[in-house]
Amino acid sequence: MSRMLPTYASPNDQAQDHPQGSGPLQELGQLLHGLYRSAQHSRVEAFEQTVLNQLSSCIPFDAAWIGRSTLTPAGPVMHHSTLHALDNTYLNAWDRIRDHDPLVSSVTAVLGSVAALSIADPGLSDQFRAFLACYGIAQVLCCATCDPVLQTYLHVSLYRHALKPAFSETQRTLLQAALPNLAAALSLNHMAEIERVGAGDNQRQVGVALVGSDGVIVSADPFFAELMLLEWPEWPGGVVPVKLGRANGQSPKPRHQGQRVSITSESHGSFWVLRVRPATASSTLTPRERTVAMAFARGSSYKEVARDLGLAPATVRHHLRQVYAKLHIQDKGAIAWMLSQDHNGLSSLGSAEH
Repeated sequence: MSRMLPTYASPNDQAQDHPQGSGPLQELGQLLHGLYRSAQHSRVEAFEQTVLNQLSSCIPFDAAWIGRSTLTPAGPVMHHSTLHALDNTYLNAWDRIRDHDPLVSSVTAVLGSVAALSIADPGLSDQFRAFLACYGIAQVLCCATCDPVLQTYLHVSLYRHALKPAFSETQRTLLQAALPNLAAALSLNHMAEIERVGAGDNQRQVGVALVGSDGVIVSADPFFAELMLLEWPEWPGGVVPVKLGRANGQSPKPRHQGQRVSITSESHGSFWVLRVRPATASSTLTPRERTVAMAFARGSSYKEVARDLGLAPATVRHHLRQVYAKLHIQDKGAIAWMLSQDHNGLSSLGSAEH
């Protein structure tokens, strides 16, 4: 059932565009100052709500949506959303009528521009008008930007329940001016999260990315894209390659060994963290082969390795044959030397599996 749309101003709308003693530039400066500060220490899941809460101090609204998506020939595909004062059925309902949403083409055709519409506009389709009415939306203010590396779109949509007062021209200008900074603050927040989860990797050549459950890369450090392109030169960015296990909602594979890179993944809240490293000679080894090789390189005989690891001597000999073949070497000294060239090699001898 559609909600009744008020023809009067809501309490938020009754506020003036700018409180006494302040102007749009001052408000924008205060907004961005607060966002850049909180971006450094806020968790990803909470920061977008902080963005909306602070944005409402400059541009009063009743509801809002921040979303990340990719554009496909069939239309936009949403990957991550934060809703403010909207029913949890909103996203599924929008997805059903997305082809009737005129804002999609408006804001993606001219990135950074601000589009506005009201439920009273004559050009709206019946489906989109009914959708707006269902969620009590009388006015929309929307803008979008695109990450040129990951090819993901970020949009901000602000909603009012009342037809009057309309979003002012000053408020439209404010949102347009704020958008690049909002995107930068969100990116800074993601990079801060990447630094936290990547602690300990600083001395190694490691690229780190936050990935959604559908395989879309929410954010990544610059080295991540560089390493991914080493392995997949035609990689378009935006989503992780199918080989990493993103299809059909699968979580990424815990480990992927490529020709030029090694990739590991782990769960991190509602995201996955991917770490990609340049492949080394020893990175082609399986975890068990690596454990056997490290124990053997310490000077133990294959029988001592078998005893220490609880394996059959024949199994240890099999693993060592695999190590020799993969590393293209022929003796124990060469194993020790090859592993010493790897940051994860002999320096980790004390942490071998038992």
